[in-house]
Amino acid sequence: MFAKMALRNLWKYRKRMLVVMIGIVMSVLVMEVIGGMLAGMQTTFFDQILRGSGHVQLHARGWDDRLDAYSIRHLIADPEQLVDEVAALPGVARAEAILGFQAMLVRDGTTIAVEGRGVSPDTSFFDDASTTVVAGSFLSGDRPGLVLSAANARLIGASVGDDVGVFIESARGIPARRTLMVTGLFDSGHVELDGTAVFLRHEAAQTLLGIERSTNEIRIALDDPDHASRFLSEHRELFDRRGVEPTTWRDIHGSLIVFVEISDLLTTVINVFVMIVAASVVTNAILMTVFDRAKTFATLRAIGMKRRRVVSTIVSEGVLLGAIGSAIGLAIGIPVVRYFEAHGLDMGELSQFFGSGQTYYFAFVPGSSATAFGFGVLISVLSALYAGIAVTRVDLRRALEEA
Repeated sequence: MFAKMALRNLWKYRKRMLVVMIGIVMSVLVMEVIGGMLAGMQTTFFDQILRGSGHVQLHARGWDDRLDAYSIRHLIADPEQLVDEVAALPGVARAEAILGFQAMLVRDGTTIAVEGRGVSPDTSFFDDASTTVVAGSFLSGDRPGLVLSAANARLIGASVGDDVGVFIESARGIPARRTLMVTGLFDSGHVELDGTAVFLRHEAAQTLLGIERSTNEIRIALDDPDHASRFLSEHRELFDRRGVEPTTWRDIHGSLIVFVEISDLLTTVINVFVMIVAASVVTNAILMTVFDRAKTFATLRAIGMKRRRVVSTIVSEGVLLGAIGSAIGLAIGIPVVRYFEAHGLDMGELSQFFGSGQTYYFAFVPGSSATAFGFGVLISVLSALYAGIAVTRVDLRRALEEA
């Protein structure tokens, strides 16, 4: 009965109810789009960071105490054997030896500082570079070659096929100069990667630095990054036996986890702000609509309808308004989120500064949509309940006389 009366009232007072419904629709729409955007930014950011760093890193003992960020004095012996052992462990998607070092590139009197990476030609940890080659190729061919960014190539006036002087400090601490040919140029769109990174084959980096059968880092990608701590505890004996110290991505990117927590807090703050604004708008609109019908409710009470039934009728209207408005809000919001989930949103230079490219992709989270829907219904019901209680507290005689 209450549902039927609510439906009739919604249609009878449709112009007034439209204001309430627009408030609910906009609130749910904003929550859905903002939630999808922030969830997508988190996912994009972490996918980018973890794809490059891996979920677990292995270093020689004493690595954490080094003064030089790219020390080649803390080395892992026989990395190929250790990589094979680790790759065979359950839950490991990929393991790769990476030799990092500092260098200076010199050509025609121009010098730039770079961070060298000795990697496998099919590396998956630096696919932002390997998949964005704009000239030449990525570490292919018989002659040891160097792959650098197109931006740095322009700085030193180099192109594919040109020789570049490489100044390094060997494992013995002796400065040395080598000449390498540029075999490829990449353009990842990431400021940090394009500005500093150069790549060569792992074995070529060993030769360049005078290191045999050694590396300073092994990166491991797991099937599930959340199992990183368990992976370490299960294979602690292997790491101890090989004299390496494992580190999980949570320790590697501890400061970035704070970013995620801030992002979660931001989502909460935005949702609370939307809830406050929406609750204010919806409550005022419902109060106006209900008090415009004060004579009707007073008449119903005068002929015997109890207060709780009047309140139940108004709350039923609130439930219908909340459900319909929330459904419309999601019907608009979900396609928007899905569109940007597929095509991304260009965030410009700001996103490049954080090292994750110009485009952020939204993420559709069913739980977030359910929360937005429930919120829309809740504010409508609570507003209707408040309005219902308020109108039934008005003196019956005064309500009939004023009407």
